[in-house]
Amino acid sequence: MAKLGSAPDLPPDSSGQPKPELSGSGYSKKLSGSGYDLPTLENLQWEGNDFGGFEAWHSPPGAVHRREKTYLGYLGKRQLAKWGREPPEQFRALVCEWVAQKRAEKGL
Repeated sequence: MAKLGSAPDLPPDSSGQPKPELSGSGYSKKLSGSGYDLPTLENLQWEGNDFGGFEAWHSPPGAVHRREKTYLGYLGKRQLAKWGREPPEQFRALVCEWVAQKRAEKGL
């Protein structure tokens, strides 16, 4: 049982490891724990989910609440696995291209 004011106890996943703590502003830990080194891009926040993928959010400077951000899209674990077979430089380029395309679709 968690103490008042402390972080809640997270149930272990199927591997027996506790799930990473999620916050409204995305992961507070390095995303490479997912097996993928997602790039840190300006005005972009990655939010992981229980399905193994990540949501990309355009987050302008000073944006705190979700209503101040723009959802760009979902990068699923299958797409990440496909791109993950590429060399790290190519993986980064593919993710950056995907983000640029999603930003263009949203007019950002």
